[in-house]
Amino acid sequence: MSDGNDPYIMSFLFEISKRSNLDAVLEGLQFIVDRHDVFRTAIMWEGLTEPVQVVYRKAELPVQWLEFGEVQNTREHMQLRCAPDKQWMDLTQAPLFKVSVAKDHRAGYFFIMLQFHHSISDHVGFEIIQKEIAAFRSGLTHLLPDPRPYREFVAHVRHHSGKRDAEKFFREMLGDIDEPIVPFGLTDLLGDGRRINRHNLDIDVTLAQAIRRASQQLRISPAAIFHAAWAMVISMCSRCDDVVFGTVFSGRLQGTAGIEHMMGVFINTLPIRVKLTNLSASALVVNIQASLLELLRFEQSSLAEAQRCSGLQGGIPLFNAILNYRHSARERSELDGAAFEPDDFNFLAGEERTNYPISVSVDDFGVGFGIDMQVHESLSASHLAGYLVRALEQLLPLLSSGEKIPVHTLPLLSEREVDAQLIASDGSAVEFAQVCIHELFEERVRLHPHIEALNFEGDSLTYGELNQRANRLAHYLIDTYHVKPDTLVGIACERSLDMVIAIYAVLKAGGAYVPLDHQAPADRIAFMLDDAALAIVLTQQHLKNLLDAQDRHIICIDDPAFQQRLANCPDTNPVASHRGLTPNHLAYVIYTSGSTGTPKGVLCEHAGLVNRITWMQNQYSLGADDSVLQKTPYTFDVSVWEFMWPLTQGARLVIAKPEGHKDPFYLTDLIQLEQITVLHFVPSMLGTLLAVADWRACDSTRKVFCSGEALPLALQQQFFATGTRCELHNLYGPTEASIDVSYWRCESQSTLKTVPIGRPIANTQLYVLDEHRRVLPAGVIGELYIGGVGLARGYLNRAGLTAQCFIDNPFYTRGTGKRLYKTGDLVRRLPDGNLDYIGRVDDQVKIRGLRIELGEIEYVLSRYEDVASSVVVAREDEPGNKYLVAYVVRRQAPQSAADHYDFIQQLSLHVQRALPQHMHPHIVLLEQLPLSANGKINRKELPKPEYAHHSFIYITPVEIAAIENQLQQYPGVANARVFVRNLAHDKKTPVAYILSAPENLLPAQEWVESIWASLERNLPEYLLPSAIVAIDEFPLTPEQHIDINALPKPDAAAYREKFLVAETAAEKAIATMWMKLLKLDEIRVTDSFFHLGGHSLLAVRLASEINQYFDVTLSVKAIFECKNIRQIAAYVDGLLIGKDIKNNVVVDAGALDSEEIMEI
Repeated sequence: MSDGNDPYIMSFLFEISKRSNLDAVLEGLQFIVDRHDVFRTAIMWEGLTEPVQVVYRKAELPVQWLEFGEVQNTREHMQLRCAPDKQWMDLTQAPLFKVSVAKDHRAGYFFIMLQFHHSISDHVGFEIIQKEIAAFRSGLTHLLPDPRPYREFVAHVRHHSGKRDAEKFFREMLGDIDEPIVPFGLTDLLGDGRRINRHNLDIDVTLAQAIRRASQQLRISPAAIFHAAWAMVISMCSRCDDVVFGTVFSGRLQGTAGIEHMMGVFINTLPIRVKLTNLSASALVVNIQASLLELLRFEQSSLAEAQRCSGLQGGIPLFNAILNYRHSARERSELDGAAFEPDDFNFLAGEERTNYPISVSVDDFGVGFGIDMQVHESLSASHLAGYLVRALEQLLPLLSSGEKIPVHTLPLLSEREVDAQLIASDGSAVEFAQVCIHELFEERVRLHPHIEALNFEGDSLTYGELNQRANRLAHYLIDTYHVKPDTLVGIACERSLDMVIAIYAVLKAGGAYVPLDHQAPADRIAFMLDDAALAIVLTQQHLKNLLDAQDRHIICIDDPAFQQRLANCPDTNPVASHRGLTPNHLAYVIYTSGSTGTPKGVLCEHAGLVNRITWMQNQYSLGADDSVLQKTPYTFDVSVWEFMWPLTQGARLVIAKPEGHKDPFYLTDLIQLEQITVLHFVPSMLGTLLAVADWRACDSTRKVFCSGEALPLALQQQFFATGTRCELHNLYGPTEASIDVSYWRCESQSTLKTVPIGRPIANTQLYVLDEHRRVLPAGVIGELYIGGVGLARGYLNRAGLTAQCFIDNPFYTRGTGKRLYKTGDLVRRLPDGNLDYIGRVDDQVKIRGLRIELGEIEYVLSRYEDVASSVVVAREDEPGNKYLVAYVVRRQAPQSAADHYDFIQQLSLHVQRALPQHMHPHIVLLEQLPLSANGKINRKELPKPEYAHHSFIYITPVEIAAIENQLQQYPGVANARVFVRNLAHDKKTPVAYILSAPENLLPAQEWVESIWASLERNLPEYLLPSAIVAIDEFPLTPEQHIDINALPKPDAAAYREKFLVAETAAEKAIATMWMKLLKLDEIRVTDSFFHLGGHSLLAVRLASEINQYFDVTLSVKAIFECKNIRQIAAYVDGLLIGKDIKNNVVVDAGALDSEEIMEI
């Protein structure tokens, strides 16, 4: 019904040798048109209350003769016309069947292309056409059964719908499905069939015979075996053992008499649910056979009605993959002769498309089988087809033997693909020095004792001086307190020369340093002192009182009296080998937050640290001319490479003042003053600095490293937009794996939609596995497991947790680590082998039983032009009432309350247009995001939003990182984060928090609306947050994380309600029409017509009602393009403003049989 591309057109191209045979074909086709009413049918809707099928008494076969010239390749031109982007048909003109003919003047052959619309025929119908044309050519038409009108089938369906029984059946089958099954995260079910990769293959003869034997042995259909294999593929690609996908029924098994010879569209797609957990192969196929037989009773039920019986909220697709098992009358080798002699009529090409992003058709030819795989352009059709074949190969031996191996554990990747994924998982094997980290420093001291090593607030130390001071303190620890390998020594210092001296002294003494944050709550400090059993703590005089001195030695290293005592200690290097110190001993213990709220100490050894520093030097080459800025709090592991890398390579380390890492103006001044060349930023802090300070003045920098948080694409673009010549590198790694395990160099001209985390560093393995620890193919989201020399020893005093998180490596070979660390991070491998970070497993908050990735909302907010920064949190201000809030900081501070309000409106519209409805967060505007001590957003300090009332919204499993990146890319958005929050009105909703960038000059209202528009353009509707909160900055915890608890609560009455409830007369009228057509009691102006159960025929009725009510001419295409009430109402308002009143089109009924006008 659109004048664009139509995925519901079947095209077939043939080659015919003689003109006489061509004429016979055309006569046979006219015979088909005369014989069957559906080929004389058009669909009318203009000026009618609902669409109708109109059957003409006569219709001439439209034949288009094409001329390409003698020098042109006629075959190529005709094959191009078969392409999916060339398909369109006027549904108001009968027949819905077109013929195009061209002659190859050089060869003398003719090419004929047949195009059928799916509204009049399907795959079985095309086979009927072939048989009847063959009968026509052979003069045997008298043997054909009398044609039965399609209206008999329509009447049969209407009178035998069994709607109540169907609803009961589907509710029992789908009622507890609360998450859509969408492999690869593809959720757009409104595609036009163009962006598709396709692969065809024939099943191996031996495998086909095995399928036949198994089906006879178990008394099941081969279709059940293919459905089982497809369920295994869907399970692997969606990381779910309870899957739902669409299965296509012929629609001819429960119909009226003579239906097997009737022409028309009978096929119907219905959901089938398959549970794989702990089932044997035979149990699985028997269960599926039973499910298919049950479904067969309802083969003409509505898919929309079936989906409504699920536990999913409206607007959420139940599945994105289908299987079409179809019986073909003949083997492919005989197809060419189905209607004509093989030498006379050759099949060249065919196109049948669907709107689903993943579709497989299985052709049963009676003996063999064929597979036609069609998938979204981002996927590999050949790989998916290979997985299906591999699943069959795994199932059939088990069906034959009866072995009870659970099918959900069977691998579907070939050995070749597993090997390819394992190779991509493995970083290069590189030799590194088998020494302790401080020994690398000591070697640098030997080479360059007199060059500057440290600089802090104007005070400096040479390499020799630093080494001597550290040595004296090390000898003191050894001689006085008997520090030995693996002795834990606490350090509680502010950033200073003393801090660096203390760290190196502990290492030289053979101990492992344990950094303590003096700003942490007293209970946390006390816990770490006791948990690590710290008998020795090095500190400064002004911090001494913060430490419990009972049963431990508190040493103030800045005490003049203590310094005099140290003067008598040796300044020579303690020899590691003399003290039994090896690279396998501990270097440091850093405490990280635990999921239970109790910090856990990570035990990191010298070997992993030396490997990490060696790799960094080999990769980025630091030299004596470099100055590295140390600004990361030493309680976070990024600080470790800041302390170690420059001082093991002869570079200069500049130490920022205490708390200086939070001040972007101080940092830019320091960078310029000290001519810093290399430094690190947490993305949140980098975004803040770029938003408020002059980065262009920091022209001494040559490398900036980001880690600790996902690096938004918009922040990368914002960085390079400054015109800097500095490199930007994205690193990733948990504390449990010696700082960083992967790396990616950002490119200013990148066309990627995200910033990858890259490939593994040297001597490191990064595996993407499912919950059964099987290797996943590229593109499938899985959990990241890390192996290699960098793995920590485990957790201090947490043997159970260590065993849970550090597991045996199932892929262990010589050269790879024996253990793996289970990160809890979700990633997917890109086709080029690099990794794309998705988010934390525990960041997938569940709302109404559905998982949602907060980072996806933050991604969308971050792309908005006037958002400086944002964060999205799931708030639960009242027990059991969780909702999403987006905290946003504008680039330009609001000038008034009205400006503030306008900003929120614009940003909400941006999110609304880029994300699904249930992902629309409530928006809170902040002056700045709160940061923790390490520069990360402090979610606990995000203020609580204030609400009056709200409308309902929907939540589904999504990757929230995509939403945040989408927002971050919008002009004027400096930062964006998305959180799930609970409000009094609604259980759980996503809220986007955004920071406005200073350069944003748009009026606030225009800005917010444009952000919503941007989100709607770039994200599926169900990913749209509920509200967008524009804030000046994010609240931060002392650790520099976003403080979610401090994020303000969105004002729904002022901000969000505008985007939910119909306001204008047009919106209210159209909303009423929607609720009537879709049989809904409640609706939002941002809801998608099609996600709520609308389809093309209902769209025709909607367009007709709108046209009659408003006296305008609204095309059905506009319904597809506008999608929701707000957009359609705006479109109608535009028509009303400048409309040219035209008469309604009246169908000339003179050529019609009045009794053959059928309501659709």
